[in-house]
This record gives sequence, C-alpha cells and structure tokens, in this order.
Amino acid sequence: YKMVDRVRNFIERYLQIMTSAYFKNGIVLWDGSLTGGTVDTPMKILEDALENAEKSYNSVFGISKVSRLRTSNGVRLIDLLNNVYAPAFMKVHNLIRNEIMERILGEVYVVKFSPYGFAFRVDVYPRRGSSSEEELNRLYSTCPMFNGYPEPLRQAHINCYFTGKKTEA
Repeated sequence: YKMVDRVRNFIERYLQIMTSAYFKNGIVLWDGSLTGGTVDTPMKILEDALENAEKSYNSVFGISKVSRLRTSNGVRLIDLLNNVYAPAFMKVHNLIRNEIMERILGEVYVVKFSPYGFAFRVDVYPRRGSSSEEELNRLYSTCPMFNGYPEPLRQAHINCYFTGKKTEA
C-alpha cells in the first residue's frame, strides 16, 4: 500500500532537483517543507536540489498546509498568526528546538498570504544575494493567490495528483 506513495515521492524529488536548476533567477515552490533526513527526503537529495537552485539564483519556498512543529515552549507554529487579519509573515526559525532546526535547510516562517486565509509554515531558501524577507515579499507581489494559497501549487494539486485507487477499465 506504500508503493504508490514511494513512487510518487521519488518522482517528486527527482523533479525538484531538475527544476531547481532549470529556471534562472526565479521562484520555486515546493509542496511541503525543506526538512531533510527523513525516509521521504534524505538530506543529500534536499542538499542537491537546493545547490542547483543556488547556482541558478533561484529562491525555493517549501509551503506546508499542515505542520506539527511547535515553538520550544509548545505553541503550534501555524497558530502564531491566528489573530492577524492582514497579509503577514513572522520568522519563527529561532523559536524551534535545535535538533529540529538542524534538519531544516532554509529559514522557517509562519505566513498568511491573505487577510482571512489560513496561516502556513513556509521554509525559505533565498536566492544568492537576497534575504528571506525580500524573497517572501517578492513571492507575495508576483504570485497569484487563491483563498490565501499560491495558485501554482493549487494547480499542481489539481493536475498532478497520484492516487492509489485501482480503477476499472
């Protein structure tokens, strides 16, 4: 039952490595975090993809709809902007336990892209010569949003979803 997910994950990681080098001076959006050292994302795979992005002057954003990460005092990251009703971001990288921070390649933010949208965990790996804050502003000003979620990622979910369901011919 895990085979479909493993194949999907392999294809996704391969495409992340390739597209990180393909575009120049761009913005690369990934569904999920920039956390390495997991079964799905070995650290070397993530490092290779981000190295390709860096050589091509690309910024990479890992956008997570759901996050179990908490601050070192136990507050869920995505709850930090609950009472904010404007587009906003908050750097939370230094609020996370060190053993978790070591596996995240990029800086961790909580971001609201629209006033009444959800808050997302966004890991930012900025392009060379830029800061994470500058790149978040660049993303916000150039990327269309749908209900507070980046439209390109929404389209990827709609058009590229692999399912383990068997269909009848």
